[in-house]
Amino acid sequence: MPPYSPDTRYDVLVIGAGPGGGAAASACARAGLKVAMTDAGRYGGVCPLTGCEPKKVFYQAAEAVFRAGRLQEHDLSDMPHIDWPRMQRFKRSFTEPVPERAEAAYAKRGITTLHGFARFTGPTRVAVGETEYEAGHVVVATGATPSPMPIEGAELVSFSDDFLAMSELPKRITFIGGGYISFEFGHMANLGGSTVSIVQRGERALKEFEPEMTERAVAAARDAGIDVRLGCAVTAVRREGGSLAVFIREGKERLCGCDMVVHGAGRTPALEGVGLDMAGVAHDVNGIAVDAGMRSTSNPRVYAVGDCAATGMQFTPVADLEGKVAAANIANGHG
Repeated sequence: MPPYSPDTRYDVLVIGAGPGGGAAASACARAGLKVAMTDAGRYGGVCPLTGCEPKKVFYQAAEAVFRAGRLQEHDLSDMPHIDWPRMQRFKRSFTEPVPERAEAAYAKRGITTLHGFARFTGPTRVAVGETEYEAGHVVVATGATPSPMPIEGAELVSFSDDFLAMSELPKRITFIGGGYISFEFGHMANLGGSTVSIVQRGERALKEFEPEMTERAVAAARDAGIDVRLGCAVTAVRREGGSLAVFIREGKERLCGCDMVVHGAGRTPALEGVGLDMAGVAHDVNGIAVDAGMRSTSNPRVYAVGDCAATGMQFTPVADLEGKVAAANIANGHG
């Protein structure tokens, strides 16, 4: 092992500066541990930058339009509309300051903030760029990325980040996948004036939720004018002039035409290139295998929290709680 300077030795090194990693790093720092964290992107993570928080801007506007529409039925209100460009400007007014504020907050807590993609080079050694660090414990909080879409024309499919960053709302949008992201975004686009389709491979949409309630949700979406197609596996997306076309049945049947196709078919733990095998960390397509304390089942010096852990629930509050659980176990000497 090469010699390490005090600047490259830490009690805890956190990989990922989203809600889960941030919760773990902050709790460890409060416990008096020497902590560093790194991220290959912007500090803050998906939720405050490209997920839950910016989504609420559009969701609240869509809800206001919906409620005004109900009042208009009784001649009690004029019908407002969503001004998408103005909503984007408003959204950016609070998402753009997040990385700088987050990094400053971590620094104030005594946490060293690094920048760069991290990869394991040993059980507790991590390289960030050209510098190698040694840590007593490593917390992996790399989040998730859109699941691979093995279809013809996958490069034509946009992601949720693209939807929330649009300067103008397309006239026709198709969402591949019948999860909650497709339904949330679908309703927002529908109330914004877009023609919306949701295409789900299986016979059930929102399959992670209670069946009776999901049936009502699908019925409500259809009543609102959203074309929900169940039992349709998308096999191709192709350009047709200035538009896109979605195909099923091995690309032989044209399902619909649209201006934008959005990936809503789930997310996969973002672990590619992290070098888990170098650290002896067991993992599979569901993420890093952890015990009840968020500790790797194969390397007791490594913890995993949030969407990259194989706990099955990719939600921000879950990531935050898991980060705190990991920190408590590290601080109390469990592992």
